[in-house]
Amino acid sequence: MKKFLLIYHSPREVSEKWSSMSEEDVKKAMEVWMKWKEDNEGAVVDFGNPVGAQHIVSPEGSREESDDVTGYGIIQAEGLEEAKKVLENHPSFADDDGSTVSLYEIHEM
Repeated sequence: MKKFLLIYHSPREVSEKWSSMSEEDVKKAMEVWMKWKEDNEGAVVDFGNPVGAQHIVSPEGSREESDDVTGYGIIQAEGLEEAKKVLENHPSFADDDGSTVSLYEIHEM
């Protein structure tokens, strides 16, 4: 099995909506995510988490930059096409709000 990194992207309005939701509303909204996880339990390696601000680090120092990355996850599949199928009903697409998922194959060393 190959592993794939998922990077979640959402427009700023979507991130602001989530950060202003009550704990109860977040719990309710997460139900669709938990259903996706359950439906794909054989593929989900690391369900992931939301992420904070981006920090660019180099030998010259670091700086914070704004971007649209909101979280990550890791799945496994036989190949890229199977990984894409795992994402067909991903919760990121449920609201048709412009959210996307970047899919990267992880190369084991």
